[in-house]
Amino acid sequence: MTLPEDYDLDSASVAYMSFGQGNEDLFDIPLADLTISDNVVTAHLTQTQTLKLDANVMVKIQLRWKDSNGEAYGTIIKKVTVDEIIKGGEI
Repeated sequence: MTLPEDYDLDSASVAYMSFGQGNEDLFDIPLADLTISDNVVTAHLTQTQTLKLDANVMVKIQLRWKDSNGEAYGTIIKKVTVDEIIKGGEI
């Protein structure tokens, strides 16, 4: 996720990148498992996590964080599609 340049995560005390479909929060990636480089935040998903996503249903992704002063922030929700797979289950 590419953030606007004026966003500053250097002082983040807690952060989560959340993935959901419909009205359900399917899973969250905590700050310790996110890679932050300048204004780009990357989350690597496991097979278990990706298999929770329904094919052809928009996935909502949002980053929320709190700075060292306790101030809470969040990005707008981004929506992306999920492609289907032929062979289900973990490999």
